[in-house]
Amino acid sequence: GSNWQEISTGLVTAQFYNIDVAISDPSVAMGGTQDNGTLVFSGEANTWSRALRGDGFHCNIDYVFPDTMYLEQQFGTHKRTYDGGQSMASIMTGIGENGNWNTPVHLDYESQSILYTAHRKIYKTVDRGEHWVAKTVNLTGTGVSIAQCLGYPKVLYVAFSGFRSIYRSLDKGDTWIAVSASGLPDRSITCVKTHPSEPFSLFVATSGFAAPNVFKSGDGGETFVPIHGNLPEIPINTIEIDSQDSSKIYIGTDLGVWWSEEGGEVWLPYGVGLPNTVVSDLCILDRERMLRAGTYGRGLWEVPLDGGGAVAVHESWNRGGFGVISIFPNPLGTDDLSVRFGVEERSRVRVQLFDVSGRLIEAPLDRELEVGVHTVAWQTHASNGVYFVKVREGQKVSAGKIIIQR
Repeated sequence: GSNWQEISTGLVTAQFYNIDVAISDPSVAMGGTQDNGTLVFSGEANTWSRALRGDGFHCNIDYVFPDTMYLEQQFGTHKRTYDGGQSMASIMTGIGENGNWNTPVHLDYESQSILYTAHRKIYKTVDRGEHWVAKTVNLTGTGVSIAQCLGYPKVLYVAFSGFRSIYRSLDKGDTWIAVSASGLPDRSITCVKTHPSEPFSLFVATSGFAAPNVFKSGDGGETFVPIHGNLPEIPINTIEIDSQDSSKIYIGTDLGVWWSEEGGEVWLPYGVGLPNTVVSDLCILDRERMLRAGTYGRGLWEVPLDGGGAVAVHESWNRGGFGVISIFPNPLGTDDLSVRFGVEERSRVRVQLFDVSGRLIEAPLDRELEVGVHTVAWQTHASNGVYFVKVREGQKVSAGKIIIQR
């Protein structure tokens, strides 16, 4: 133990709380991380730079000028930069109390000079953060999530840390009322999200290893019904809805990304190759048809969006010749399971099936394979549930989720 050698080169372990992408320049992205500050990504240079130290949280990039960014440190300490993070200004005038450890901030869809945040009060600024005005008295708990309807931007919602604590505004955040939120459980709300064109259609995610954890309201948050469907009993951390096809709902969970295009009755793991990790935040790039996922421990990932229904589960988060290409059928309703994968060099390859606890269930392949694309099919005897298929080539591992529902 007297001499140590570093063997972590290339290991990506960034713990993102929140992410954002520049609409006007998707090569620019940013994210707030645990202990490593707020990081800015330049896709053209393929580099990350630190814009703000400490813990980083919610971040927002101006829709027109990508060098204008809003950043945050713990408990709602708000900052602004006009030069992509080279210099920073505090924008706290008018805010009189701490917020949540991770305080929500939202940049208005219509006017880039308007932002909203929620500490114990809900605040609004109309001058890019120079002055904040409290629009409520102290409310129950501290703010955790803000949502605005894209098609009807006068309608906003804010969720607070108290159970079933949601507030609604119909006048662009100037006045707020509490909604009943009937039907939500006694668990912490993690995210609120509006339908892109239906202002009274609201989605809510909650935390906890329980079910249900995804809900929908059709009356502006007064009543909710569960849309958890076949999801496992895991925390749901974030929700995204495709504005070009609002039937498609994406969620970030403690077991990766899932999606539904059937109102939440049926959920599928989205994409193959994403590490089996906590997904804290999601962001859709409408023009590029891309979904980005900020993970808590494995950095930032992306996958193309595709309009082919359930076949989108075959999309790969991987880049390169090695890795799982598809697991099918998914979900599996019989015993006949197949996995298709790529091999980069002639070597010993193992295909294994694990349950969510990491226990090895089956190992249908363990032998040398040539370079190329291979398909392994076998009859699985695993019971109903969520599993992971892992393909190992030497020291490389690629994995994908499979749901068994007979």
